[in-house]
Amino acid sequence: MYAYNISLIAAFFIGIHLFTMKYLKVSSESLSPTMFYAIATISFLLWLLSRFCIYSASSTLPITTIHILLNLSVIISTLLSIFVYQTSIHWPLFILGLTLVMGGVYCVEKSVRNS
Repeated sequence: MYAYNISLIAAFFIGIHLFTMKYLKVSSESLSPTMFYAIATISFLLWLLSRFCIYSASSTLPITTIHILLNLSVIISTLLSIFVYQTSIHWPLFILGLTLVMGGVYCVEKSVRNS
């Protein structure tokens, strides 16, 4: 269970990292240089931490399972976009997508373990 949790933490870090890259691109003109570099540094550290988490999880889980769990980072970046940019979202479709991703995690996990 530890490897699954650490993979989900990696997905969380990746989602924030990707969102901050977009945030820096969109907000670069309104940010002070100090704030820009602080956010860029935090983003890089999150990227680095995500790689450490992936490395840690890979000792227990197959890389295919870790990789599909990392796709959950899309959920994190989407939620951040909703809260920061007030992005409108079609919630039933969003929940369906989340359900399909989790179903994919289950299918990949079962296919790798049984082969």
